[in-house]
Amino acid sequence: MPFQVVRASRVGREINEAEKEHSSKAGCLFGISRGNRYFSREVLEALITTGLEQRKRVVLMLPDVPAVSTLMALGYCLTDAERRSRLDFNSMQHRIGRVLEALTPSQRQLVRVLRWKDLEDLPRYEQAHADLNRLYHSDYRFCQDVRDMTKQILQSALERGELRDMEGRPLEASRQPIENVLEHDTLERRIDTGVAFSLNELALIADAAGILDLEKCAYVYHTSMKVVENLLDGAHYPWQPHVGNGYLIYVPFANVNAPNLALAMIARQ
Repeated sequence: MPFQVVRASRVGREINEAEKEHSSKAGCLFGISRGNRYFSREVLEALITTGLEQRKRVVLMLPDVPAVSTLMALGYCLTDAERRSRLDFNSMQHRIGRVLEALTPSQRQLVRVLRWKDLEDLPRYEQAHADLNRLYHSDYRFCQDVRDMTKQILQSALERGELRDMEGRPLEASRQPIENVLEHDTLERRIDTGVAFSLNELALIADAAGILDLEKCAYVYHTSMKVVENLLDGAHYPWQPHVGNGYLIYVPFANVNAPNLALAMIARQ
């Protein structure tokens, strides 16, 4: 499945060319969203296969613990949020497992399914999280970009009918702006809660190469996230990007299940 680069920085183009060398220390980190119907078995198979062809090592990120914060921001109580996240990501891991069964043993060795317990007590991850937490509280622009990303997560949940009211009752799916559905103070409190998810996930993305013991790593997702691009290109916040980390956007075909991996890469090394 060919790659078509649609946007790239200079270093991004260099890394894109380096993909052809199949470096054993280069990898891609795929973000797998909780409860996202997009990630069918066919899409997962296409992503894993193409990742192996292009980047050699594939890491599938299942943010089960951070997702608890998102679910609480949607209106779930802690107990229900933990249960929902656990069930959703266990189901996703089972789906991924069926895809991996079709790979050769040597290919399976190059694929890793990452749950958040795998990051616990890793000093490199803890340092990345502490750094971004300080940046969030000290830099207005980064803080606003993180809050905007978190607000968009809530907006998407509203459109899917997954948002709940103050009593935990599901709200009707709506394409109205979330500001028209939740009072200002309620919305701000929910964003405060959901920010924990965003910072946990961004900490891994920001230093994925170092945390995963790779020379180069690109975070791969099917929609653009401004804060990730800004964080990795190093020109927008008082922040020095870690060496060897990049960002890929792939564009899915509109009329088939498997994604067309047309990529935009922003990276530094």
